[in-house]
Parts: sequence; C-alpha cells; structure tokens
Amino acid sequence: MKKSVGLVFGCTLLAALLTGCGSKQTVVGTWDISTAGKAVGQDGTLTFEGDKVSTVNELDLAGKKLKMSMAGTYKLEKDVLTLTYTTVSAKSPDPQVQSMIDAGMAASKDAGLKQAGEAMSGKMTWKSNDEFELKVATGTLTCKRKK
Repeated sequence: MKKSVGLVFGCTLLAALLTGCGSKQTVVGTWDISTAGKAVGQDGTLTFEGDKVSTVNELDLAGKKLKMSMAGTYKLEKDVLTLTYTTVSAKSPDPQVQSMIDAGMAASKDAGLKQAGEAMSGKMTWKSNDEFELKVATGTLTCKRKK
C-alpha cells in the first residue's frame, strides 16, 4: 500500500513538473501594442504565427484615417526580436489620399519595409506570459496579448 501511494505521489509530482515546463513564454498569438509617446505607426497589433509576423496600424494623418498592414517574418534569438517585413498595404477611404499613398509606396516600398522592420525590432523583456516590453530605437513598446 505504501509503495502504491508513493508511486501515485511520484507520478503526480512528475506530471506537475512537466506541465510547469510546458508553460514556456511564447510570442505566438496577437498582441496589442502601445507606446507612452504615441509615436506615429507604433500603436496597433502584432500577430506571430509560425515564423510569420503581421502588423496592423490605424493612423490619423492630418485628419485623414489610414489603415496600414505589413507582413513578413521574425526571429527571436534569446531576448532580441528581429522583424523583416516583405509586404505592405495602406488603405484610406479618401481617394485623393489613397492616390498619394499608392504613388509614394511605388517609389519607396523596399526602403520603407526595411525601415519599418528595423524600427519594430529590439530587445524583449517579458513582464508575464501575456505581456512583454520591446525596446526599440524610438522608445519602449508595451505588448499585451489579446485574449
């Protein structure tokens, strides 16, 4: 009887330890982004799935609403998050603004994607499984998991 109680206790303890090991922090999921200074282009959402990342931002440029989406890949090495964007789209309900956006993106899309990736890359510090801070060139982004 004592052996079976000990065996059950040991198995229960092992299961609890293995479960605890499985609760590793992961960036996979969708995150709300906020900044203290509200820098243009840095509030929105980040979504990580597999090795893919996408960012959606809603901007107000001189009273004109704009929705910008970017997608690409990411690498997380230790505490450094690196984003590499490969596609971008920007939509405005104002046809005149959309025309200007399309012309500007055609002229500088690749440079803009590279700059955006660099601006959103930096050192990560986990606050909990559902929150991390990302130190980037323009300040600190707070990312909270959407539930």
